[in-house]
Amino acid sequence: MVGMPHYLEKGVWFSVLEDYVNASPQRAVSFLDSLRLSNPVEKDVYVSNAGLDVPGHPTLANADLRQRHLREDWFGGVYNGQFLQPTRQRNEAAMFGVAPGTPAAEVADVVTAEPLTNVRRTGFWQGYYGNVEEVFRQTLIRGLEVSLGIAHGAVIAPGELPPRHLPIEFFWTCPQSWFEGWVSWRWNPIARNGQVNVVFATPAPVGLTVVSNPGGPAVTTNPMNSRAGAPLIPPLETGIEAGASVDEAPKGMWLISQELHTPVHVLSTINTTSAATTAWATGAVLAPFHVSLGNVICTVPSEINGGVAPSGRMYQ
Repeated sequence: MVGMPHYLEKGVWFSVLEDYVNASPQRAVSFLDSLRLSNPVEKDVYVSNAGLDVPGHPTLANADLRQRHLREDWFGGVYNGQFLQPTRQRNEAAMFGVAPGTPAAEVADVVTAEPLTNVRRTGFWQGYYGNVEEVFRQTLIRGLEVSLGIAHGAVIAPGELPPRHLPIEFFWTCPQSWFEGWVSWRWNPIARNGQVNVVFATPAPVGLTVVSNPGGPAVTTNPMNSRAGAPLIPPLETGIEAGASVDEAPKGMWLISQELHTPVHVLSTINTTSAATTAWATGAVLAPFHVSLGNVICTVPSEINGGVAPSGRMYQ
């Protein structure tokens, strides 16, 4: 979960998380139990697993860097510190000028009444403050409960197996205005098979640029995650013919797009008494506007750029 060179990603983090929760029902139940206890997500054994190691990477090279990345960049907390709900409520009270525990609707009336001057963003999310950690946690909990076929909050006794264990596939997409999670699934009760899909939809991380030429060289540095300015491992964006075929690869993720996407000047329509004429806008750009150019191509995003390895990435 190190950045968004593409609008839809899986990458190293979610590849290993899939292998972690899909390998056995017992492991999925154990992870669910830990999440329900509100243990710090970054302290889970999954985050420390060697399967996530990417030597030389500023946020993936070792467990310590990964834990810091989750706690500070994603959740907006203090690394190796506790950021409990009462602390969050006191911080919000100070930022918004309300009493701790004020109902959300009343806080909304306050924060929309006049411009705010002291609101801090959460982690590295551009223009956003919110309880990212709890949204992240509850999305994982709901996804695991659907996978295991149990009601929300239902407990599986030690030594017992859940009613089912559907595979879960994780994705991350951005940017949008706020942080949210989505859980969807398919289940055939006769064949007793199906799949769960979990999507984290987030604001844009600070300092990251989406790859605008999917068939060419990708971004090789990351201003936010490379705290000391160190370069990332050069990611590759390869044409589909360079990857394994569907028959050969047990896993895959393809991007279908035109060759190049670029911002352009925005046209402004000026209504006159005679006719509507079009002229180039001057001064501030009225709205974001992009043009897609070239052939429609199918590319294979590299794993470090949010794609998946053909053989996946194992929890070790």
